[in-house]
Amino acid sequence: MKNIFVVALISLISSCAFVLPPAGPGLIYTKATELVYYDPYIKPQQRVVLCSKNILGLFSTGDNSFDAVRLNSQIRKISTIERTYQSKFVIYGESCLIVKGE
Repeated sequence: MKNIFVVALISLISSCAFVLPPAGPGLIYTKATELVYYDPYIKPQQRVVLCSKNILGLFSTGDNSFDAVRLNSQIRKISTIERTYQSKFVIYGESCLIVKGE
């Protein structure tokens, strides 16, 4: 009976809302930002934020892909690309893509 509880607990935790920042996920709380690309010669005039959200590893919404940036904005020259990661006690996870440029 004890083994069944351990297996159920491991499978439940492994399917919850984790985000994977470069430093690794936090079990209770994670908030991290990663600078992916930077071009100092382009002045940012526009900013686009696209996020994907996950609840309990069961429900996911959003689109934070580069194609979505291209379709949803007028940015043609990219100044910076950042990724932000946030999770709260394996219940809620969010990953955002922030693109700035001309």
